[in-house]
Amino acid sequence: PTFTTRTAHALASALAVGGAIGGVVLVNARILQDVSPFSPVSLAADILVVLVALGTTRGLRRPKGSMAAGLWALVAVLAPTWSLFLLGPQSSTPARSSAEAGPDILVLTVDTLRRDRLGCYGSELGATPTMDSLAVSGVLFEDAWSQIPITLPAHTTLMTGVHPATHGIHNNGTYRLGEGLPTLAELCRDAGYATGAFISATPLEARYGLNRGFDIYEDDLRRVTKRTPRGRLLAVGTSRSLVLRALSERFLGQRPGLAEIDGEVTVSRAAEWFERTPGPRLAWVHLFDPHVPLDPPADLRSGFPAPEADHAHLQARVDAGVLRGQNMTLLSSPFDPDLYNAEVAATDRAVARLLASWRDTGEGRPQVTLLIADHGEHLGEHDYFGHTALLFEPSLRIPFVASGVGIPEGRRIAAVAQQVDFLPTLGEWAGLSVGSHVEGRSLVPFVRGDAPAGAPEPPVFVETHAPGGTRLAGVIRDGWKWIRRIDGPDAIPGSEGLFELATDPVEGIDRRADSASRMVQLDAILDETLEVMTQKGGAGEALATDAETRRRLESLGYVQ
Repeated sequence: PTFTTRTAHALASALAVGGAIGGVVLVNARILQDVSPFSPVSLAADILVVLVALGTTRGLRRPKGSMAAGLWALVAVLAPTWSLFLLGPQSSTPARSSAEAGPDILVLTVDTLRRDRLGCYGSELGATPTMDSLAVSGVLFEDAWSQIPITLPAHTTLMTGVHPATHGIHNNGTYRLGEGLPTLAELCRDAGYATGAFISATPLEARYGLNRGFDIYEDDLRRVTKRTPRGRLLAVGTSRSLVLRALSERFLGQRPGLAEIDGEVTVSRAAEWFERTPGPRLAWVHLFDPHVPLDPPADLRSGFPAPEADHAHLQARVDAGVLRGQNMTLLSSPFDPDLYNAEVAATDRAVARLLASWRDTGEGRPQVTLLIADHGEHLGEHDYFGHTALLFEPSLRIPFVASGVGIPEGRRIAAVAQQVDFLPTLGEWAGLSVGSHVEGRSLVPFVRGDAPAGAPEPPVFVETHAPGGTRLAGVIRDGWKWIRRIDGPDAIPGSEGLFELATDPVEGIDRRADSASRMVQLDAILDETLEVMTQKGGAGEALATDAETRRRLESLGYVQ
């Protein structure tokens, strides 16, 4: 070919390759914007796939020895560097020096985790040796409470330090956290932390606002599992790689639209980030396995059965036709407590891998690890399966354990601990200024043993928005709990009342008739507190729920 022909061919080839690579770069940038820093390995794999595809295209086949060959090689060599320049880590906050850096922080939230399934809280199942070890090496809060038994609003309370009535997030799928409240991730990022979140279920997707402040917010819920050989293949490299993701969907059967992923996948994604992220770092890992639908690994399914007496009681309630709940259609039999226990054991196994990776990548830096649940689960108590409709102990009493630098070993804290206390407590451990807007208190003085003696415990405020629109709220103080309907349709019979927890821990006796003065006192506290919280102006923004989101929420038992 003539020089002019070769030049034209070379330019056309370079433009084609550059355009294809640019497309990969820009689409990846769009996907990753405000969600995650770019992954050099995934993007390089994308570029390689594009180059191979273009290089075998007849229209771009270059003459041997032409100048185009050199340009092709140059573009192929420089493109990954160019992409790396365009998509380098997005955080502009300089890391703090080692002299002032706070500890690495791992926040582990386990969805729908009953505290009575953990050995450190008295369980004899033997399903949670790893989570129990955190209590042995740290502190356990014996009297810990969820503010609301619904995933998104409970996690919003953990991340902002205010009650649902203040932050304005009342349900899954219909609200987004606005800009009015700083989050834990924003506080850590402003203090020089690298921040990463790894999410396992649709109620916490980035569109609901908890991604604010995270350098990476990994909420891809595609069909990836590490419990099969094919799943292991899919889990490698596809979490942020556009081209590999598309190919795996086309040829290996991935499909979008899932409502949850296994904890093993979430842990793998977090571990990958641990490997490439220097400290100080904040990692939030959310595991969803104990939530319905219950599908534990085969090797754990029959290893942690509930007592036969529980089986007989549940069968009797099924035969009587009185069991109800948001999750009834997702239960395969009345004996699903067995499967729930197995899912808790699967979660513990994933936590073991997570903690090993976290510690191995710490490079000798001080670390703090906090384990907490968003809420528990009714497994037949009060003739109910699920967690959104009632404000009784099975869905509100949660595990809360902390371990790490500056935290004494093997200490059990009797003081009341609430989800609103999570942010100020962690803030004090990490040296963060959390602001005066938080409604909880730091629990560090109780951990150190220098809290003022005899100080009254704060009341615990709880609420829920049950399916159908009923809103219940309650207050717990001095061993008494008062629950009543705030608005919406009539509450489920038996869901309101006054209960003395010390003498009636199963909340089976409504004491309104013989303790009216106590009820009036607690009701006044409830009304006054709700009014103050509401006047603060919640940062929640209402969202329309599209058909796909509704389908996903329904698949998890959330039907509003």
